[in-house]
Amino acid sequence: MALSKLKVVVLNNEIKICHLLFFKRVINLSDINEAKNIDYNFVGYGIRKTKKYGTVYNVKGKEGVAFTLKNGEKYLIGSKKAEQFLKSLKEN
Repeated sequence: MALSKLKVVVLNNEIKICHLLFFKRVINLSDINEAKNIDYNFVGYGIRKTKKYGTVYNVKGKEGVAFTLKNGEKYLIGSKKAEQFLKSLKEN
């Protein structure tokens, strides 16, 4: 768990997802078709691929923001502050 640090930043019409030094993913907000807060069952920690949620970025908890891109790709980002996260997506 010491290496389980997920950083998500919404800035300049982008979502930047960083997991320590292992990866960095950038998603343009204009590519998002739908976003919503969800409570989900345990899907595991770290980066996962699931049929239901697509690519999952989760460190702990069971709350997050699920979104679908215009090209059909799905993502779920776990967050203790899911409401704030969703609000920041809509404000940018």
